[in-house]
Amino acid sequence: MNHLKPIDKALRLESERLLLKPITEDDTERILAIRNSDYVRGNFFYRKEITAEEHLNYVRNKCETGDVFYFTVTDKSAGKVIGVVYLQHYEPEEKAMESGLFFDAESPKGKGYATEAYRLLDKYAFETLGLKKLVARVICYNKASVHLHEKMGYVVTDRSKEKIVPTGEEVDAVTLELTGEEFYEKN
Repeated sequence: MNHLKPIDKALRLESERLLLKPITEDDTERILAIRNSDYVRGNFFYRKEITAEEHLNYVRNKCETGDVFYFTVTDKSAGKVIGVVYLQHYEPEEKAMESGLFFDAESPKGKGYATEAYRLLDKYAFETLGLKKLVARVICYNKASVHLHEKMGYVVTDRSKEKIVPTGEEVDAVTLELTGEEFYEKN
């Protein structure tokens, strides 16, 4: 079985400034506005615009089954969803998942919001899901994302060429990994 227990929709992960909660169908419009923006798509391997129907099918068939864990990131002071953090591609043999994030172009930059959200996600992955390792795949020119992962304790384990969907363009990519032990040493 390649699934974990589905996420409890009442779950809330909080820091002083941020609230993470599992995505729901009601979040579709806001998530798609962020995910389909040129700002976000330009840093993803999969750059096709996602339709509301595709998103809703993903929520029902992936999020609600325990196959993936997606959380909206809300700036509590503004009361606004500013991004998404997620875990996907569960590898039961290694107890590993791929971690990722995307934030609105309008979200505050250089204020530590992405780090704070990722710290909550990583803690959830290791403590609640019992994962042993997190893996991130990042396009090399996305220096902010590479820096964030390294700051969180992720270590580069591979460099590769990846194809962009739908263009087929090849880009340099880096794979970074973080173990639970490394997370607790760094955080």
